[in-house]
Amino acid sequence: MPGASGATSQDLSARIVGHLYFSLNTVADPPQLHVVVTGELDVLSVSGLRGAVARRSADGCRSVVIDLEGVTFIDCTGLSALLACQQEVAASGGTFSVAALSAAVARVVELTGTAGRFRTMTLESA
Repeated sequence: MPGASGATSQDLSARIVGHLYFSLNTVADPPQLHVVVTGELDVLSVSGLRGAVARRSADGCRSVVIDLEGVTFIDCTGLSALLACQQEVAASGGTFSVAALSAAVARVVELTGTAGRFRTMTLESA
């Protein structure tokens, strides 16, 4: 996803809390931000996602793609965080997309009727 020009930066954070695992890998090449989420997106980990998107949006990233293929569990706070990130990016004039939904995420999105709230794309088009 990063282009040949511009400042590209990458952050990786991971943590293990008890038996819970969460990692977040961000690749920023303004105006694009690609975030890969792995593990459990829940009340213990959503602040990491929201903070990363907010920081990079402030740095000029207006096109945000969240890759959720590696998410093994998502709760209502995880879904709420995705919706909040989407609203924050849209409010700043940017675009927000999700890509590669894991089975766990797809099920929660389907059960909650929020599938139509997200712009989805394949990783090839990200």
